[in-house]
Parts: sequence; C-alpha cells; structure tokens
Amino acid sequence: MNADSLKVKKLILILRNLIRKRKKEGLPILERINLEGVTLITLKLLCGVISKRINSVPRSTLNPDEFRQEYEKVIQPIQTILLENEIVETLIDLLNYSKDDTTFQVLACLNVLLYPGNEEAQKKITSHVNQQDKNLFVRVYQILRKTQSTLNEAKMGQAMAQIAALIPAEDDHDSSLPINLVKKRKSSVFRRPTAAIERNDECYREPSGITSAIAQNVKAEFIDHRITMALNFLSWLCDGQQKDMQDILRDHKTFSVRLTILNQHLKFHEN
Repeated sequence: MNADSLKVKKLILILRNLIRKRKKEGLPILERINLEGVTLITLKLLCGVISKRINSVPRSTLNPDEFRQEYEKVIQPIQTILLENEIVETLIDLLNYSKDDTTFQVLACLNVLLYPGNEEAQKKITSHVNQQDKNLFVRVYQILRKTQSTLNEAKMGQAMAQIAALIPAEDDHDSSLPINLVKKRKSSVFRRPTAAIERNDECYREPSGITSAIAQNVKAEFIDHRITMALNFLSWLCDGQQKDMQDILRDHKTFSVRLTILNQHLKFHEN
C-alpha cells in the first residue's frame, strides 16, 4: 500500500503542475498537444492504481459482509489518500482545460473514486459542485449530447452496411436494386482492375458490406464504453441517500438528457 500511496501522491502533483502549465496564455499548439497527451497518460496511470485494487476484490463471488471487509482493507485506503490530497478539486479543475478524451478519463477516475458508493467521495463532489463549480455537469451534458449525435450516425451507418451486404454478388441487373446502387456497382467493376494495376496489389478488394458492418460494430462498442462511463458516474454519484446531488441533477438538463441517451442506446442495439 505504501508504494501505491507514494505513486498516487506523485501523480496528483504531476496533474497539478500540468494544470498550471495549461492555464498559461499563448501556449504554442504543439505544446498544448503535448500537455494534453501527458495529462491523459497521467490520468490513466492514476485510474489504473485504483482499478487494479478494485479488480482484485471479486464482488460477485463474495457475500456482502466479506466484500465490505475486503473493500475496507484493499480499496478504501487508497481512495481515502486521494480524497485527502484533494483529488476531486484537481480533477474538476482539469475539466476546464481538457478535450473529450481527457474528460472521459477524468470521469473514469471519478468512477473508481466513487466505487462502490463511497460516501466521502460523494460528499466531496457534491460540496465542490454546490459551492464552486457546476462545470462538471456541463461537461457530462456535453458528452451525452455528442454521444447522441454519434449514436445517430452509427445507426445510419449500420443500416447502410446492412443494405450493402444484401446486394447480390453477381446479378448487376437485379431490377429490385435502386438505380443509383446498380450504377455504382457497375462502375466499381470497371475500376477494380485499374486500381489493382495502379496499386500493384493483386489482392485488392472493394470494401464489402461485411467489412462495413464490422466497422460499425467496433464503433458501437466505443460508444458503449463512453455511455457507460458517463452514466455510471451519475449513478455512483447519486447512489444511496445523496438527496442533495439528486436534487441538483433534477434541476439540471443533464438528468433528462441521460434518459434520452439511454433510451436511444437501447434502441440502437435492438436493431
């Protein structure tokens, strides 16, 4: 535990130093990009320390009393160290200077900090949001809105991939096909040999409906991960009797949006 304690304390100091640098005006683009990359890596390392301990306590195989004992012995001490070193304030401050990838990683850190309904973490976040900064919910709201747009695009892409997969391989004259699809297939037949010669690639193939479908599934999994992260954060934050935070969410547009996104997410996987 001592090694992990030193590690997380150093990582918090690194994050604070990165925040100070990012606050400087007139930074060159390359330096901003480098700072974003280092920040992302630091957050992943910090999250990994806690995640490793969470994964070492298999909740599904333990009864509630056993899990509570293991949690208090293995996981809670490192969470307490983070809270005592003002990690909540640091993470929320970081949201003011972060792009989407870093924002998602901030939420990942908050998720493991709140696990499995850590009341001290809930109180710290609630107090900070009430007294100082509601930017946390603004960022979550932005994440869910962007996810909604990505879901719509993925759903359209999945539908197009399914249509492409149904096009017959040989019969270009099938009258049941839309005219523009027939023309496209005919033109691709003549382009194929030329493209293969120009690329000197005997294995050149046109993108298939199956390939497109796989790409859409990968994209859907990526969306799954980000939706889960955002909704888990809200769920852990309101777990138990955190009425103050529940009231904040009811008054904030994030609360209604999360239900909309979740509904669309479920519909996407039904199709």
